[in-house]
Amino acid sequence: MSSDSEDDDVEVAVASTSHKSRTLRDRCPSVDDVLIEVKAMQTIQGFFNNSRHFSKKSEQEIFFNAHDLWHQVSEKLMSAITKHTPTREKDAEKKTELYNVEKDKIIDLFIGKHELFTLAEDGSSADNARYWEMKSILIMIGIKYVLWFQKLITPPGGEDRVPFIEQIETIVRESINVSVQDLFPNMGIGERVYYVIGFLCSAGAKEAGRRKKGNDVGDCIKTVDEHFALGREEEKLRQIKAELPDGLTSLVDQRCCFGGLKYPDLTLYTVFAIIEKVYSTMTHPTNFELLWGVFLVKNCNGMMDNQTLFALFTDLFPVGKFGADTIQTTMQYYLKVFGNVRVKDLVFRYNSNIIKGNTVGLRQGLAAGCRGQKTEKDTNQPPKKKSKKHDDDSYNPEDDNESDDDDSFVYDVDINAEEEHKILQELADMNIDQVETYLKNCTDPENKEEHMGKALLIE
Repeated sequence: MSSDSEDDDVEVAVASTSHKSRTLRDRCPSVDDVLIEVKAMQTIQGFFNNSRHFSKKSEQEIFFNAHDLWHQVSEKLMSAITKHTPTREKDAEKKTELYNVEKDKIIDLFIGKHELFTLAEDGSSADNARYWEMKSILIMIGIKYVLWFQKLITPPGGEDRVPFIEQIETIVRESINVSVQDLFPNMGIGERVYYVIGFLCSAGAKEAGRRKKGNDVGDCIKTVDEHFALGREEEKLRQIKAELPDGLTSLVDQRCCFGGLKYPDLTLYTVFAIIEKVYSTMTHPTNFELLWGVFLVKNCNGMMDNQTLFALFTDLFPVGKFGADTIQTTMQYYLKVFGNVRVKDLVFRYNSNIIKGNTVGLRQGLAAGCRGQKTEKDTNQPPKKKSKKHDDDSYNPEDDNESDDDDSFVYDVDINAEEEHKILQELADMNIDQVETYLKNCTDPENKEEHMGKALLIE
């Protein structure tokens, strides 16, 4: 009996382990999905940009075409996760420690010892230098591969996690197949996005002036001005409005008297409406949990790498006038300006400054809030009065209560339409290189009174 019982226990254990392994395999990401994320990382791109031997795209493919290596790494990671997944809470700390030890062995002793090519037999220093640089880059890619493999494992019962770049591509592809007036659930969002785009012309003119004369990027930035019209340019404005959805320009009509605004045409609005669609659609709890503070950076880089979106942006310029690198740098500049001003616009829109420290901003704050980690019930505090959404151009937030803890808070000053417009204009016109200093000043407790309402987000 004893022997039979032991055999049964062994069979149950094997079956349990097999089931756990099979379930995990179904939830693990593919090698290609992991490599997509690793390849897009700024850290990895930085290594390649500063590389002596692998700076060209064609030379970098040797790392990402090593599918046999990455398949073996995935198998080893799955085995380690299966082996060290705790079944009891009291085992969690010990199992985690054992897993980390095994994970380090995979990186150091397996990836670190792998050779994509061998040392030169003739001992030539040039070839050997390339070999050792390959080894150092490979282990850095290995570290990031392990990181993203873990991140992309689908939680039990959850939806499959799709690579960030593929998420962006899906949104862009779907967006270009619908009318611009159907991109957002209501015209009010479109009006605010159109209003924010209106600041880009003035911002671009100032940025072009800061560039050296004869600089292609400066000229490229300035060329976008051709897609705007002033309120006094009646004929051009009439043509622009005729192509746009009815009512889209209403907010610019109301506020152009404050100065600094122009009317974007349909082509320019379409590009940035899709960019806003990507921002708003990608901001959800799963991505926030996955990326935390680097969410906006990852989002911006993903849009920069999206060929469909880049082609739409390239259509803003005369064919052949600027090279791809120049247009890409210009696109990066406008993405930053649009992102900064639009986030600040959302802060005003919801009368809330959701910024903690100097790295977390409104979009992440909204996403984190969706997770419901901290509720009135959990903290045994009475319900707080929620800030109200405002559809008009001025509001008084005095009735809203400012939180004493680290939660978001509402402004304790009146901000009317003209003051709001002025702050957005200053933000749009600011030198991008100075924005981080500006942000630090805005979030410094000593400057809280002076900078209330001027905090912003830059990644």
